[in-house]
Amino acid sequence: MDERALKRLRKLEQNPKSATPKEVAAALQAFGYELARQKGSHQTFTKTGEFPVVVPIHRPHIKAVYVKKVIQRLRAQVEGPEEESR
Repeated sequence: MDERALKRLRKLEQNPKSATPKEVAAALQAFGYELARQKGSHQTFTKTGEFPVVVPIHRPHIKAVYVKKVIQRLRAQVEGPEEESR
């Protein structure tokens, strides 16, 4: 795994309440997700073989519950498929 991607993930984990839409998008893109579409205030990120991730974009910060879901998805990629079943 790329060190920059892990650094972005750790930054989100340290304080999910202060994550900006730009930081969440950068973390997802560092893990191979691509911005598939944006409709209104929601961005959809896709990656081959994974379910899409929908992030509601509200400024200045994204709600912590959505950031935690992104963290959970990215952490599962780092740890591998055997840890996803928890």
